[in-house]
Amino acid sequence: MEAIRLRVNITGKDELQMEEPLSVQHLIDCSGISYGCKGGDVCDAVDYLIATNYRFVSETDYPSYASVKHITCQQQVQPKVNISIGRRLCEDFSKMEDILLRFIAHHGPVVASVDATVWKDYLGGVIRYNCDAGPKNHAVVLTGYNLTHNPPYYIVRNSWGSSFGDNGYLYIAIGNNLCGIADKVTLLFATYD
Repeated sequence: MEAIRLRVNITGKDELQMEEPLSVQHLIDCSGISYGCKGGDVCDAVDYLIATNYRFVSETDYPSYASVKHITCQQQVQPKVNISIGRRLCEDFSKMEDILLRFIAHHGPVVASVDATVWKDYLGGVIRYNCDAGPKNHAVVLTGYNLTHNPPYYIVRNSWGSSFGDNGYLYIAIGNNLCGIADKVTLLFATYD
């Protein structure tokens, strides 16, 4: 959801600018295809968004809750901005991270499914070792990168709150598919009414 909000804000259309986060809980409750806090597949979720011409609601109007039990979709909550996903690509960039960097440079943030098993111990700096491309267990937003640093790194926005890492961000070295960061990347193309 954060990638969608960031992509909309990048368009520069003043009437569409969104400071407030979009509701992840609304998607979880209303899609019927997720497993709440136990996971789901980003590409499947985006396919649902496209197939249903899903309209996004704000986090304020449909807040998250800390339970994994299913809550009935609150259909009466209406979107304030008509944004939908026009199309998506789910790609494996593990052997072509240079192309992933070009996409981020030209089109903005993307969603990456990662193995975040070792991130609980992350305190800062660039992750450059000991983060395998194992089974995917988390989704993050790749908001950019820094090629002038040694080593060059992805700028990764996590969803674990601002007390995690560097105010909610972490940095992963580019080039070795650490944490499986390039294995399954979802590229979103939003449309606006």
